[in-house]
Amino acid sequence: MGYDSGPLDGRVLTANINTIPNLDLQGKGISDLTGIEDFIRLTMLNCQNNLLTGLNVSMNTGLTQLFCSSNSITAINVSPLIDLQIFWCLNNQLYGLDVSINTKLISLVCENNQLTSLNVTNTIKDIAIFDHYGKLLKSLRPNVGWNGTFNGKPMETNDYWYVITFQTSDVLKGHFTLKR
Repeated sequence: MGYDSGPLDGRVLTANINTIPNLDLQGKGISDLTGIEDFIRLTMLNCQNNLLTGLNVSMNTGLTQLFCSSNSITAINVSPLIDLQIFWCLNNQLYGLDVSINTKLISLVCENNQLTSLNVTNTIKDIAIFDHYGKLLKSLRPNVGWNGTFNGKPMETNDYWYVITFQTSDVLKGHFTLKR
């Protein structure tokens, strides 16, 4: 990538990398990112589609975008990343994920993991679910699910819409299909 000095040995001088804001390592066959903490000005890291089993970004506190999908990562701590806005970690082996400190987070994609715990408490203000006519069916707090009912009766298989309001006042709208 042009940051090496001397022979290509997988090592770089800190002086050559401490001002780099964006690092795209997608699909490079990388199994270890030891030394990533020396990229002190990093705001975007893309290490998707590699062979990583761990990722320590706790010293990269300027990160606003982290893309680490499609690896074999089992644990990641993003709590020190208070400016993190976009975090995609799908297709890994994560068992737990806590983004409750990441109050600026507006995009979290974490499906296809082994998640038994997901804490989004302080990032999402509320979630509203509507039917296809725009009727409000359910207003939810973070970490509270919807069982697909309205007034105690199961809703039919159909498309439904949601509005997620974040603590930052950003709004995400979308839809999903409820299947019975």
